[in-house]
This record gives sequence, C-alpha cells and structure tokens, in this order.
Amino acid sequence: LPPPLRVVLKPRRGHAGLRVGLASSEPQARHMVETLLAERVSLDTEAEGGALCQEVLEGEEWVVDTVSRAGEHKCVALWRYGKGEANGAPFVNFYDELRPCAGEGEERLVRYALAVLDTLGWRWGPAHIEVKRTSRGPVLVEVNAGRFNGVDFGLLADVCVGHNAYDVTLDAYFDQAAWAALPALPPRALRGAGRLVKLVASEEGVLRAAAFPPAGLESLVRWGPEPSEPG
Repeated sequence: LPPPLRVVLKPRRGHAGLRVGLASSEPQARHMVETLLAERVSLDTEAEGGALCQEVLEGEEWVVDTVSRAGEHKCVALWRYGKGEANGAPFVNFYDELRPCAGEGEERLVRYALAVLDTLGWRWGPAHIEVKRTSRGPVLVEVNAGRFNGVDFGLLADVCVGHNAYDVTLDAYFDQAAWAALPALPPRALRGAGRLVKLVASEEGVLRAAAFPPAGLESLVRWGPEPSEPG
C-alpha cells in the first residue's frame, strides 16, 4: 500500500468489535496480525485463527438487518452506529441508533445490502449487514449471515419499528401469511426514538459494589452492566 499506511485489521470472524484495530505502519500491522493469529478470537472455535485486512473507510457506519424467505429479502430494521476512539482503541461502539427509512439515501443502503445477499445466494433466515456510507456510495464492511445483532434489540425494535427480527424470522419459516403482510422496508417515520447505549468506562479497576442505573432517566428502559472481565 502507498504511504501513509492505514489499514483495519480484525479477526476473520469476530464479534462486538473485539480486537478490531487500526495499523499505521508495517511493523504495527505485523504485530497485530501475529496477535490475531495467536489469540484465536474468531467465532469459528474449531477452526484456525485468522486475520482480515480491510481498507479504512470514511463515513457513517450503518446496519441493515434483514430476514429472508426463499430468496425474498425484507429489511426489518436500520441502525446507525456511533463509534469513536476511547481508551486507546480506535473503534469503540458507543451506541446503536434505530433509524427510519426516510429517503433515497436510506433506501440506497437497503438496496445495496439486499443486492449483497443476492450475490451471496442467501435465501433463508436473518442477516446483520454492516455498511459504510462513503462519498462514493455504500461500501460493505461485513455480512453476518444467519446471525442477529449481538445485543438484545427486541423490545426497542418492537416499540420503535413495530416488529423485530426474532419474530420475523419465525414468520419466515412458519407463517407465510404473516410474512406476506410484513412491509419490505422499515417505516419512513419511527414510532419513537431509541438507542442501545454502551457506557464505556474510562478507569480500570475492580468493581466492589453493584452498579445501579443513574437516577432520573425516564427514557431508560433497561440497564445491564457487562464488565469486560469477570471479577
């Protein structure tokens, strides 16, 4: 690659942004690849570890959640990621925000994602597709075929969109009438606003007392502290 070197390195099949890094030199890239190969953080627990190199894409990162039935794809939710630097890591996820399919830009994202599924020959079940909105149009980050979003999104999707990917997947397999009644795209206006917010600690230490939700937040629906390490 021509200088300045900037590449994204990640596990071949990772999850939740674990071990996704940004290399700006060849020695740094080599070290990151060696670490990925040694740690085996891939979801393929029975396979050899692997590393994936991707270009650095500028722009907002979106998610197109879909469900397919016999090759017919429906977009059940659009999400916009809020990511940035924190604690020395370049790609920390601060929130997933549900978004309406409000215009041509959003529809273009969905059409792009569905075309990716057709190219892959994906015919049945859910998919969680990450796409960057760049100056040259939508660019694929990854396709998580056969997988849902890794966090519990069901309640938020029900309230804001009117359905969720868990139930729609069951309909795709077992209820043809319910599937036929489902719109192909999310609504142009959501029923409400909602985010899955991740609070990122800026201090390292041992939690010695239970973590309670902040008081006075009427919009807080669920609170679930998840330490990165046990103990």
